[in-house]
Amino acid sequence: MNKKDLFLQMLEDSKRDNFGFIGTGNPDAKILLLGKEVATDDSDEEYHKNLIQWERDIQKTVWDIPTRFYDERTNSPLCPYKGQYLKRYDNKDNWGTSVTWINYQKLHNHIFGDSYGRINFHKNFFISEVNGVPSRKTNGADTSTVENRKLFFSKSSYFQNFPVVILGGVGYFKFSENQNEIEEIFGVKFKEKCLAGGKENQPYWLHWSEDETKLVINTHQLSMNISDKLLQEIANHISKHLQALRHKNSFIHSTHKWYSQPKEVFNEKDFNNIEDYHDYLTWL
Repeated sequence: MNKKDLFLQMLEDSKRDNFGFIGTGNPDAKILLLGKEVATDDSDEEYHKNLIQWERDIQKTVWDIPTRFYDERTNSPLCPYKGQYLKRYDNKDNWGTSVTWINYQKLHNHIFGDSYGRINFHKNFFISEVNGVPSRKTNGADTSTVENRKLFFSKSSYFQNFPVVILGGVGYFKFSENQNEIEEIFGVKFKEKCLAGGKENQPYWLHWSEDETKLVINTHQLSMNISDKLLQEIANHISKHLQALRHKNSFIHSTHKWYSQPKEVFNEKDFNNIEDYHDYLTWL
């Protein structure tokens, strides 16, 4: 069963198991990034429409999605808020984004190259959350869904299929002398604790499957107080792993299956000038 078929099966399973929020990004990506929870209010209708939007957009490519910012009529989980700039949102119409997404983009750029000033990490990442209840802050968040979501991740063939998993937030996984939930859920073994730049406040942990086809990295939330050095070091481990997979399994590093049918789009007006528009087409 290919990745898209696994994704379609996962959507059906999610309805049956009341999994709730699925995620955003390219379902055919090689990298799964699990955050703690979506930083919004539980009343956010866009968040609760996630599964419905996936069912609506399941056959779309990024070329089918108009470039719009915070327009729920055209917003898609495949490419949320398409066209955002790589800069901090200022509560006005500057097309910026959050600190977390800026760090996601920096990590993506270290692995895959420049984004030309735009947010395009969804091309190569699939993003989901360990907590199924959104919250502006982790402190005081409703964690009633966490255990069921971890169980779903562990049983889902789709979520187990990623060769790279990044866990941005360690607080929702249990650790003791006799238990390591990351090992149990993702079928890996802890190998090494690293300190980015040798700094104690910038740790990350490496886990590998027995056959070294899966790399799981957990660290703190990729939001505030995350250094560029940590993002660079994590990216370096991921790049080396993907390169090794290419050599070992003739794995072609590409997301072409989901985005393989580019066609002319007529949305140049959404950009400040033709150069910006051409830069954005490097999304593919």
